[in-house]
Amino acid sequence: MLTHKLMTYSGADESSCINELEKYSNNFWMTLYTLTSTSESKENFVNNLAIAESLDEKLTAISELKDIYGGKKFGELKRSIYDNDESFFLSIDKPTGKEGLHMLSTSEREIVLYTNLLKSKENSLVIAVLSLLYYVSIKAFNDTIIDLINDLMRSKDIQISDKAIGVVCDSRRKLNLFKDSIIYNLGAKRELNHFSAIRVLWLEENTILAVAAPFIESLTKSSNSQVRSMANKTLVKYNLKTEAEVTHQVAVQRQLEVEQITSFVSRMGDSKALHYFADKFNWDDDLEYLRRVINHKSCKIATAKLIFWRSEPIYFQQFDAINEVKEYNKELFALQSEIKDGISKGTYNSSKVIYDPTNDYGLDRTLNKLNPQAIKNVLDYPFKSSERK
Repeated sequence: MLTHKLMTYSGADESSCINELEKYSNNFWMTLYTLTSTSESKENFVNNLAIAESLDEKLTAISELKDIYGGKKFGELKRSIYDNDESFFLSIDKPTGKEGLHMLSTSEREIVLYTNLLKSKENSLVIAVLSLLYYVSIKAFNDTIIDLINDLMRSKDIQISDKAIGVVCDSRRKLNLFKDSIIYNLGAKRELNHFSAIRVLWLEENTILAVAAPFIESLTKSSNSQVRSMANKTLVKYNLKTEAEVTHQVAVQRQLEVEQITSFVSRMGDSKALHYFADKFNWDDDLEYLRRVINHKSCKIATAKLIFWRSEPIYFQQFDAINEVKEYNKELFALQSEIKDGISKGTYNSSKVIYDPTNDYGLDRTLNKLNPQAIKNVLDYPFKSSERK
């Protein structure tokens, strides 16, 4: 059956399909990739890149090369097989998504081209080349491009250094070549690169973990919750910490954070300061700040309503209880419930400041685009009102 399917989807003859299938130990997807890939189109785009003069021409050629190295057409073929021959697709081993990765050879001429482009002062060009190099086998890298990528990993431009780190993410051999720069990006002064640097360390059986472990441990105390989580997961993954130890540490750290937030908000002496803070609040920050604001003795009804309406209550009308809400939205749901309860009980007094949810800097936050049938939790009048209490 596999031979017949290969002939159908690759257009190759029976003998070629049988030979390639045997070569890849009956792995259908690797065989199909080999039968459908061609180096001819790649060379055409390499030539286009070599003669390109304008930035747009260079970016277009790089994008096409990235599609070839990354197997874009093969990805489309896989989707087509799933759509049109689902029963067969499900009857064999699933594709890994890495079929063909590093199978295309990269000429010395290409590496010279990429090296020269990485020296460009045009950031978009440097970033595009770095994105392409993720797909290029380490076998093709020479000392010049390795040194250049190492330098870019240490760049002060976060977007460029982040992309340079990304070059390493697919290969233990690459990781070994760039280990010093990865360790550098785990350091205290590279906080905006911490997440990318830790992600690299998820490569199985990586060889720099012993050196990196103290840095990762320090990042379990990072102010960035994503970095903290990733650092802890990495330590657990490699048995450097237990789940119980992580759970305890997270609980202790969270208690300290809440105490610091409580202290910060409590020092806001009047309602104007609280309202200003709520109005300028970055909603990517810790919502505990807003919980402390609505529980502050000086919080007025206008401030409570501002926080309530900016927390997207329309969306949450779809839910009756917190257990119906996705985990990452439960804190928002709880915040809204606390505000509604406070308003219903008359907790908040009025002030000279009035918040109108129908005109929040020109935005009407009360507009409801939900399907009426999806609404379970209707917002009552007091929460829509912009009047003083």
